[in-house]
Amino acid sequence: MVSENLKEYLDREVEKFSLRFKDCRARFAKITGKRISHISGEIDSVRWGELKLHINSSVVLFVDGVWDEMVTDISCYARKLADRLREISEVSSQESGDKRHSRLSD
Repeated sequence: MVSENLKEYLDREVEKFSLRFKDCRARFAKITGKRISHISGEIDSVRWGELKLHINSSVVLFVDGVWDEMVTDISCYARKLADRLREISEVSSQESGDKRHSRLSD
């Protein structure tokens, strides 16, 4: 299951993406084994020829629309998003470790 924080974060990213790349639509999905589960973005129609970019080992970005001329910029966006998600994950893990440590020391 996808955390609500990740879903909310990616919902905001879909909005930012649509403002930056006006001729494209983005959606995010979670990869679990061979399954892909929708997280965020529009899934109102079948899409062909989507650009697929792995953000990390479990999140993938699908881009639909006129993306072929912007593939370099979209790839850069995906790398920066991957870095931000990694930072968020590290901070979250550190905070969880701090909470466990403080409970143990009480």
